[in-house]
Amino acid sequence: MSNDMGYAALTPVAYKDPVTVGWGQQVLDNITAVANLLMDYQKGCRLSYVSTGTIEVGTGCLMINGHPRRNTTTSTVTFGLSGGAGYTEASSTSYYVWAFASGSTSIFQIGLNQTASNHTGQANARLLGKLYNGTGCAIEQLYDYQYGVVFGNWVNKTTDYGAQQAATDGFFLGIITCTNVADQGDIALYTDSAADPATIRGVAGGFNQAFMSGNYGGYRQSACISVKKGDYFKAVLNTAGGAPTVAFYWIPAGGSIM
Repeated sequence: MSNDMGYAALTPVAYKDPVTVGWGQQVLDNITAVANLLMDYQKGCRLSYVSTGTIEVGTGCLMINGHPRRNTTTSTVTFGLSGGAGYTEASSTSYYVWAFASGSTSIFQIGLNQTASNHTGQANARLLGKLYNGTGCAIEQLYDYQYGVVFGNWVNKTTDYGAQQAATDGFFLGIITCTNVADQGDIALYTDSAADPATIRGVAGGFNQAFMSGNYGGYRQSACISVKKGDYFKAVLNTAGGAPTVAFYWIPAGGSIM
């Protein structure tokens, strides 16, 4: 029996007269109850994004199919396993991050494969999260099943801020800079379900920014909007004078690949 979260339901141990069932049975029942309670135990072991080619599993302890394991150093996630199936890294591919208990060692090992149901070659394994390898085998999204969303890598959209569809949930950031006294303008950030979005969700600028800076040394403003997976987003620069400069960035949120 399991609840909506997928965890086994815990049944309290009723008292039994040890004279009737024996002390051994009573102790065994109590041990079983504690084991059930700790079955899904995890402290730490948090997934973190390091770079486009690396993620890590932090220190901590967890229960893997009844086997307690504890790592006191951070583990780097790699493709391919000793004693497991392993996979050759591929682009545009999702991978699951597993911890597994091998042999009598007190630590857990980390590996990847493309299967969520079990880790091939490992009898005792526990699913920690999921990542998505994008174009050029760059890790773009990461989700930790215990702790939730892990943000991916910032993507520079300064030369590519026209209408485009979001492959994941994420955030779209725009920055406008007015360096010269004549520079005036604003940026508008749009997102909705239309292929050419028309709903403004964020604006920055819209006045003589160089004048407002006082010393004309440059003045910046920014806007950031959230974008849903499957919706479209874009930015528009409106120049009222001079030549303000802009920069745009996208950062994906890993929760969209659950």
